[in-house]
Amino acid sequence: MKKYLGTVIGVSIISVLAFAVFELLENAYGVGAGWFASIWIIGLGWYINHAIGIVHKIKGGVYVNMALGIGIAGILKDVFAGKPFAPSAPTLFWVIIGGILGGYLANKVNENLRDQN
Repeated sequence: MKKYLGTVIGVSIISVLAFAVFELLENAYGVGAGWFASIWIIGLGWYINHAIGIVHKIKGGVYVNMALGIGIAGILKDVFAGKPFAPSAPTLFWVIIGGILGGYLANKVNENLRDQN
């Protein structure tokens, strides 16, 4: 139970940072600050969740928890604010397709690296 609670807390922290800090910096300082915030937030999130080990990882599994958590938080943030879900459906579809392709390609790269060793 403790490992799953850590995953929820770790992803929640990054989701809050992503939707609070990113929007504030981008609105105040423009696109450059948005890029900086993106790198800073995701870098900090990766460090907290994976390097320190707050997030539970199944042996042999992949790290999709931050992207999935941030995506769900973003959709629910808009839905709870009264915005319709339908406009985000195409983006969600393409993000899922991109994740599948990225996972497939990462697997092929790992297989290739294993074959070379």
